[in-house]
Amino acid sequence: MGSLLTEPVKFVSTVHDFGTVSKQIDLLSYDFVFENTSDAPLSVSYAVASCSCTEVRWPLEPVPASGSAVISVVYHRERYANAFEKFITVNFGEGIKPVKLTISGTFVDDKESLRKDFPCSRGAVRFQSDPVDFGTVHPGVPVYKTLTFANSKDDDSVDLSFDTSLSGIEFSEASHGISALSRWDVSCSFVPDSLEWGRRSFFVTPVVDGERLDDIEFRALVLEDFSSLTSEQRNKSAIFRVLGEVHHFGIVRQGDAATARIGLENVSDVPLRLKSVRADRDGIVFDYPEFIPARSKAGIEIRLSPAALQPGDNRIIISLVSDSPLVPYTEVELLGCVK
Repeated sequence: MGSLLTEPVKFVSTVHDFGTVSKQIDLLSYDFVFENTSDAPLSVSYAVASCSCTEVRWPLEPVPASGSAVISVVYHRERYANAFEKFITVNFGEGIKPVKLTISGTFVDDKESLRKDFPCSRGAVRFQSDPVDFGTVHPGVPVYKTLTFANSKDDDSVDLSFDTSLSGIEFSEASHGISALSRWDVSCSFVPDSLEWGRRSFFVTPVVDGERLDDIEFRALVLEDFSSLTSEQRNKSAIFRVLGEVHHFGIVRQGDAATARIGLENVSDVPLRLKSVRADRDGIVFDYPEFIPARSKAGIEIRLSPAALQPGDNRIIISLVSDSPLVPYTEVELLGCVK
């Protein structure tokens, strides 16, 4: 573009196109050069970009007559941006028309950018995270999530589908062909009314070009929905605390079972309901009261089978789900050693 004259300011150009850029690049910078064409010092009052992804720096000292300076622009690539156009408005002193600057460009994928943005993989298909976390969900309330998958092949498309028969998850498309070095957004949903309370894991099998690959784990924390309660109702609800800071099952021989106990105290004036007690591994049985009366103590008796215990130090996470909106979920660490 030719020079643009806005007296007393002359920009060499007000538009810069970065062209085609790899998505592996996170920062793009450019200096817009301008000249003070007047016979007096010229000050830049301020400059502002149309988006927070774009940084702008301008000269803080007046530009002398016939002198030149730059407006420095740094663009931070927005996640998943394919193309961008950003505007910067430069304001000078009173009576001088503001100048509008423009930067633009187009991002393209390559193998390195896909590896960076999608660290997990199943065959040629890459994705962001494993496990995929739905966060906190409520029974009977549909949950939606958009996932992005990428094809890391640079010379051929791949066909991706999902076997969801054991998970209850539904995908917006049963299968999809993903072009070489490109991305595909897919929506998935499920209704967690069949899940048990607490932290749950379930699995989806990706099928890539007809081959069943390792499962992708999905997680969710299933809790009661207390959002409709008022502050007064919350404050009058049950609340409990776990007694003791550290919990142990002791030292046992390999092949032996173990036992432990976790004490609880209902510190409120209303009964507390324990809806679920679970461990992060199989082979552990819990015996606990469903209700703990107001202002009373109770205990969770734990029986650990030999199959649940690993040689050496063990760290087991016990999760408790209650009907308290103040403490709906808590985790307790159970330690011990198998020799």
